[in-house]
Amino acid sequence: MEIILSIIKIYSVLLLLRYVMSPQELVFNSLGRGIAKLTNPIFNLLKLPKSSEAVVIPSVVIALFLGYGLIRSVALSSPVIFEIILALQSMLNFLTLFFIVCVVLGSITAPSYGGLPLYIFRLGKLWVKPVHNFTKIRANKAVIPALILLIILNALLWGGLGLFIFNHEALPILIVQNLGINILVAILHYLVFLIIVRALLSWFNPDPRNMLVQLVYYITEPVLSPMRRIIPPIGMLDLSAFIAIIVLGIMAGALKQFFALM
Repeated sequence: MEIILSIIKIYSVLLLLRYVMSPQELVFNSLGRGIAKLTNPIFNLLKLPKSSEAVVIPSVVIALFLGYGLIRSVALSSPVIFEIILALQSMLNFLTLFFIVCVVLGSITAPSYGGLPLYIFRLGKLWVKPVHNFTKIRANKAVIPALILLIILNALLWGGLGLFIFNHEALPILIVQNLGINILVAILHYLVFLIIVRALLSWFNPDPRNMLVQLVYYITEPVLSPMRRIIPPIGMLDLSAFIAIIVLGIMAGALKQFFALM
């Protein structure tokens, strides 16, 4: 079932990238053409005009997670409402984590870079711009309030859905646990994964101009750089990645254990 959920998450990211791309980019941009090729079957099946994509894409993402809940219900012989609520909670946590990454990376990425950084900037702007318009805070200073509001909104929605499964006494714990705690643990796990990817890439001398390679280095360097200052490379041996993986793993485990006691 986890494989199905991972496929749904990946496809949701593709749909969200399509959401922020112009029709021209979906035709003339190499990344856009790839995304269009993978997502066109959905729109061809629904037979909807291109002009309706702004409404259709969020609806399709929700439908994919609801479908996952129905599949779990049938496969596990579990109550439908229970599995649908769990699927919606998975969607909320995933989308919150996804937009946190986009907001953070988008805030330090120049739109003029083009390619993937440009689309990450646009995805982050989807959340930062409404916060900027509502609070009247300058766009570059609205990033932190946007992140805080996103985490609080996720926690409240997650806790509200949890009312259908757990008793009312458990609601404060559910909200506290999701006020960034589960998200922070997930971010630490993803950082460990990307550091491992970076370590593996170093064995193959990848093209430094490749957009995905640049993104991996861009995300992991702020973590590895302090580690190198603490433990400098010994000759050709750089232990920063190894130390970072251990430290991040301990932090994630400590957070999960601490809040499991609540």
